[in-house]
Amino acid sequence: MDTYYGPPATWESKDGSKLNATQLAVAPSGMDNLRCQLVKANPAMGMGSMSGVTFIQRVALKGGVAPAAACTTANKGASARS
Repeated sequence: MDTYYGPPATWESKDGSKLNATQLAVAPSGMDNLRCQLVKANPAMGMGSMSGVTFIQRVALKGGVAPAAACTTANKGASARS
């Protein structure tokens, strides 16, 4: 996979194949980490690495959650870690 975007949740590969999926389950993965996720893939569009994919599972996550503070002119240029 090279690109993920949504909604709807869509995975797109450099080879031109892509698919979207429906969330089936989520589970906590620790503070400041994205949640573990299981999605059921709809049939892929195009031939390539996404062809035949039926499920996608997001696991072994570290980070990824947006910082709690909103971006404003007051904190322009500041670094934030979550």
